[in-house]
Amino acid sequence: MERQNGEGKAVYYDHIIDDYMSVITASVVRVLTLLLARTYKEKFTQICQQMFEYGLQAHRERQQEQKMFNDDIEAAKLDNRQQAAAKIDDFTVYKQKVSLTLVTRRHLLTSEFTQPFDAHCCHNSSCAK
Repeated sequence: MERQNGEGKAVYYDHIIDDYMSVITASVVRVLTLLLARTYKEKFTQICQQMFEYGLQAHRERQQEQKMFNDDIEAAKLDNRQQAAAKIDDFTVYKQKVSLTLVTRRHLLTSEFTQPFDAHCCHNSSCAK
């Protein structure tokens, strides 16, 4: 009977030890799960924050590129306006020269035709009046 009693105690202790180990294992699993969850949450938050920062940096770079593009467009427009104004000025000067030439020629032509015709004069220096 003592043998059975000893075996019963051993089974009882084994059962207590198994229950205790189950509780410890469950507690360890719970702690590890919480640690993993916290670590996962921290890592996930860190990765999300890095992605957000990367997005902000890319957005700033895009805004800078867009500003440079718009500045280049405005500079090209200004350059084109200046070139067009120079062409207009050149044409205006040319037009004034042509107009002056035409007025001078018209004046010369009209003055030649308005002078009285001298039949005796042949416009030769040897001709005597």
